[in-house]
Amino acid sequence: MPSALLTYLEAHYAGTPGSYLVAVPSMQTAVPIILATGLPVMAMGGLTGSDPALSLTTLEQLTSSGKLKYFLLSGGGMGGPGGGGNAEVLGGGVAAGL
Repeated sequence: MPSALLTYLEAHYAGTPGSYLVAVPSMQTAVPIILATGLPVMAMGGLTGSDPALSLTTLEQLTSSGKLKYFLLSGGGMGGPGGGGNAEVLGGGVAAGL
């Protein structure tokens, strides 16, 4: 993930208990972001991205409460799966589209 994107996410992080910097597909993608920022990152698909750990209802609750604002849709960047560093983040009106 590009450092400018991490800086943006950190600047817009709610910082309230139970909030997340960003949601990513797997723990493999989350770990480098957690190590770089020290902030909580949600691994929506568990360790490898194949675990359907979250329900739509849970995601709706997290987004509507402002505890989850951004989703990393692709790219691994920072050495994670997908390499290349091409990260696409979706934010803002995500809750309305769920």
